[in-house]
Parts: sequence; structure tokens; C-alpha cells
Amino acid sequence: MMPGSNQKTRSEIKPVFELQKQSVLNLRQYGAADRIKKLKAIRRWIRKHRPEIREALFNDFRKPADEADLWEMYVVIKEINYTIRHLRRWVKPARVRRELLFLNIRSRIRYEPKGVVLIIAPWNFPFMLALGPFISALAAGNGIVLKPSELAPHTSHLIRRLVTELFTPEEYAVVEGDKQVAIELLKYPFDHIYFTGGTEIGKKVMQAAAKNLSSVTLELGGKCPAIVDQSANIKDTVAKIVWGKFSNAGQTCVAPDYVLVHQDIADTFLSELVIGIEKSFRCRDRTPSQVFEGMASIVDENHFLRLQELYNDAVKKGAEVLTGGYFDAGKRCLTPTVISNIPSEARILSEEVFGPILPVVSFSSTEEALKIIHMHGYPLGVYVFSNIKDFQNEMMQKTVSGGVCFNELVLQFVHSGLPFGGAGASGFGRAHGFAGFKEFSNQRSLMAGNRFNPVKLIYPPLTPLKRKIIDLVFRYF
Repeated sequence: MMPGSNQKTRSEIKPVFELQKQSVLNLRQYGAADRIKKLKAIRRWIRKHRPEIREALFNDFRKPADEADLWEMYVVIKEINYTIRHLRRWVKPARVRRELLFLNIRSRIRYEPKGVVLIIAPWNFPFMLALGPFISALAAGNGIVLKPSELAPHTSHLIRRLVTELFTPEEYAVVEGDKQVAIELLKYPFDHIYFTGGTEIGKKVMQAAAKNLSSVTLELGGKCPAIVDQSANIKDTVAKIVWGKFSNAGQTCVAPDYVLVHQDIADTFLSELVIGIEKSFRCRDRTPSQVFEGMASIVDENHFLRLQELYNDAVKKGAEVLTGGYFDAGKRCLTPTVISNIPSEARILSEEVFGPILPVVSFSSTEEALKIIHMHGYPLGVYVFSNIKDFQNEMMQKTVSGGVCFNELVLQFVHSGLPFGGAGASGFGRAHGFAGFKEFSNQRSLMAGNRFNPVKLIYPPLTPLKRKIIDLVFRYF
């Protein structure tokens, strides 16, 4: 759906929303077996169309086949498998322990669909970050309107094919288009809105949702730090940082945005980091153009120019380039880049990088490291590379983030048993597994009593005996 005007946008979106609203009560009647059947259909479709998904992602921003397989398709299939395995238990009313005052009353929590939900997906993982919340919303029994990113049009078209081939418009719909389409969608009273993207757009989504009192999940960004102290295994740390930072050309919200390394090991760490990048991307025996063959490109010209400006600003102000720094505007690519000795006023230390440039900053004390982390607000993840428990605990207790990893990074996103999300400006609400199921569910309280309810002992009119009972309640319960 590529509207030429706001009027066309309105005329196309309105019937989609109204159709979903009309059928949502019927949709919620389908139980776990029907939802599992739909999840299996999505899984079969992905496996059958694996070459086409690879091709769409490559056409959008040259995403390598291995990254398409692992980051886009495998993560989605893994989430489907986990949901299928647990869904029958999730949909059952959860028992609540009886309290002494309500011994004769049975209480339950029933997870019911919120209704019709809107999912606005980002461009950096256009398949996985569209289908991931879609799976949770489907598992919870909702009607779904999915808006893929217009910056990945080939993947967007493919997602629309998937949904239209497997499901009816009364169940799930895909609405394609630019930001005007998203703006129009946000005018409708959806029962829940799930948005993945930047913080500034997230604020606008919240404002729009407030007008209709729609509940919101925001998966945003932030400057995720990797902190490396003297006790860290440097080779292991470097290998993980190189993989986690430069996958998807650094366009990953949970990737380390910068590294804080203790000054006592800074030189050794930087030397190993450069070696690690050169080995991973074979920089020494290949031209930059050959290096680009194994990397995704930057998604569009605006993001490419933004990265170039951040890099030029840092270099102009005195930052040292240790490796990389080669930009190809035609391919929208840049080689994996490490910079150090960065002046504090450089923009790259205050703005989220979201690309294959890694700033490295040394610190001399835990207090100094914490001060730098706190300057950037609450990130999605804090990555602590240390074998000292006290240091790990201090970093965990004195920082706030969506998640914490010790001697690991990025993988917290992939674990279906861990709730994923941010804190503060990096977002709120949780995704994946049972957390994602609950995010798209209304937790409805159920109570079933009988005529022997002990609370009746204090019904009015109050007598001296009833007042004594109330005194006993206050004293002992």
C-alpha cells in the first residue's frame, strides 16, 4: 500500500481496521490448538521460501545469506518452536494461592487477547523484528495489523505475501507504506501498539496512543556499553565484541555502542581488537570492496551520511583511527572501524552510532566508568567482561538497563526464556516467550465464591461482635 495522498491512506486503512474490529470477538474464541496450527503454517512458509527471504534481504541492503539465516529466519523459527511448546500451558487460567480471609473463594488469572493490535516494525532486522511480535500477538489470540518498514521494501512485500497467503484479512493484515501510513494508522483506537525504532519516534507513538488510551510497548535503542576490566580474557572478549558489534554492519540495537576498557590493559586490548577485525574480515589480504562482500550495507543514504558525519567529526577533533575508516558512498558501505583517544566533545560519544564504527574509551576506576555510562541514560544492555564477582555485581547494581550480560553480549536477545526490553529511554514492555505472550494479553482476574464467604461476618449492620472481628483482622492478619 503506497498511498499518493492522506485521503487515499485513510480510505485504505479504515476498512482494514473495521474488519478486524468486527471479527476480533470471533477470533478470540480460537484456543491453543488453532493458534499452534497457524504458527506451524508460518514455520513451514519460512522454510519453504528461505531462498526468497534471503534474496529480499539482500536486495534491501545486501544482507549476507548467513546473517539472513541466523538473525532473521532462525530467530523467528526458534521463537515459534518455543511458543508451540509452551502455549497450551500459557493459555490455561493460572492459579492464585488462597488467602486466609478468602479460604472458600477460588481465584485465577485468565490471559485473554487485548483485541486488535498494531505492530510497527523497523528496518534493521525487517523480517525478524516484524514476525517476532507478530508471533506473540497471534499466540495471545489477537487480531493484528502489521506495518513493515518502508526502508526494506522487498522484505515488506514478502511479509505481506506470507500473511495474505496463510490468513484471511479478518484475522491479520499487512499495511505497507511510508511514514504517512504509520501516522494514519496511529489515529485508530488499537487495543495495543507495539513499536520498534528510535527514541524520538517512540515519543510520537506514545503521544498518538494516549489520544485513544491504547497500551504501548516501545522497543527503542540507546548506547549499550561493553566494560572490560583487567581480569577479562582479552581474546575471548575481542572475538565476542567483533561478532556482536559488526554483524548487520553494526545496525543492531543491542550491539555494543562503545567499549570502556581499563587503562592497564587498553593497549593490549586495542591491538587484539584490530587483529580480531582483520582476521574476521580478512582486511589485510582483501580490498575494501571485497570486505564489503561479507557485510550488509547501510540501509539508506541518510543513515550513511550520518555515520560519515560522526566519523569526520571525531577525526577532526583529534580521534585516532586504528583500523577501517574506508567509506563507499555508491555501495553505502564502510569497513569495520575502531577509533580511540576520542575527545569528550566528539558527537560519537553522545549520539547512538548504529553502524560499524566502534569508539573505545579507557577508564582508570570503577567510578569513572560508571560516570560515563550514566551520562548516556539507560541502555538496552550492559555488557561486563570481567572475572571479578565484586566488579560484576557493582556494575549490575549501579547501572540500569533492559538486560545485563557477564562475559557475553547480544545473546540475551535470542533466549526465548528471557524477557527482552529496555528501561527508561531505551523502551518499556517486554518481548519474547511468555513475556511477549503476556504483553499482548489482558490479565483478567477471576474469583468464584459461595454462600460460605467468611467476609460476610463483617457485613453491616455492625455489632459489637463484628467490631471485635475487625479488630482481630487488623491485629493478626
